[in-house]
Amino acid sequence: MKLKKLTNEYNESVIKLFMNLPHNETGFQNTFSGKTKEECIQYLEQLVENSLGKNLKNGHVPQTTFILFKDDTAIGLGRIRHKLNDSLLACGGHIAYYIIPEERQKGYGSFMFKKLIEQSFKMGIEKILVTCDKDNYKSLKMIKKQNGIQDNSIRTNILRFWI
Repeated sequence: MKLKKLTNEYNESVIKLFMNLPHNETGFQNTFSGKTKEECIQYLEQLVENSLGKNLKNGHVPQTTFILFKDDTAIGLGRIRHKLNDSLLACGGHIAYYIIPEERQKGYGSFMFKKLIEQSFKMGIEKILVTCDKDNYKSLKMIKKQNGIQDNSIRTNILRFWI
């Protein structure tokens, strides 16, 4: 397994990963569902620009996207937000990640989460905020394993942790 920063050089499995994201799962919204491969490629290029703080949509913050590869196949993606706005402080945090359904329950999510935390520290983020639904027991377990300290919940169904 290898976690790689998204660049403008990627293979077909990365395009497939993004095109097959569910409409809305674990905070990842597939806004290009049903669009063409070319439109997906444009979106990937936009993500690379966003990591540099360029061409951000109103209300968005810079974020770096990472791809988790098993051999040469993309099986997951993660994002690190460089800073937080009020909305992300309430619900979202610095880190988000997704593993394709057929590769879940194999330890890849834990591997990716740990690597994203390491990358966050390397990027200069001193305190990392992660959030999850209160009923997402698997994420809660991973957060606690990484020494997440629970903060007050702003919403009744969202828990906040600092690492």
